[in-house]
Amino acid sequence: MRPSTLETIALIMFIIGIVLFAWKIFGNSPTDLAVIIPVATTVLLKLWSIDIRLARVETSIKHIARDLRENRDKKN
Repeated sequence: MRPSTLETIALIMFIIGIVLFAWKIFGNSPTDLAVIIPVATTVLLKLWSIDIRLARVETSIKHIARDLRENRDKKN
C-alpha cells in the first residue's frame, strides 16, 4: 500500500526534528522552539492521517453491514 502524502510529510518532519534535536544536543545551535515545531507538526499530521484512515474503515464497515442486512432480508 502506497503511503499517503500526509504520512510522507510527517516522516520528513520527523527526520527534520531528529536532526534538529541532535544538533541541539551536540552543537547547541537551534532554539528549543525550532526543535519542538517539527516534532509537534509530525504528531499533528500522524493524528490527522489516522483520523482519515479510521473514517475510511468506518465507512467500509457500514457498507459491509448494509450488504449483510440485504443478504439476510433476501433469504427471509
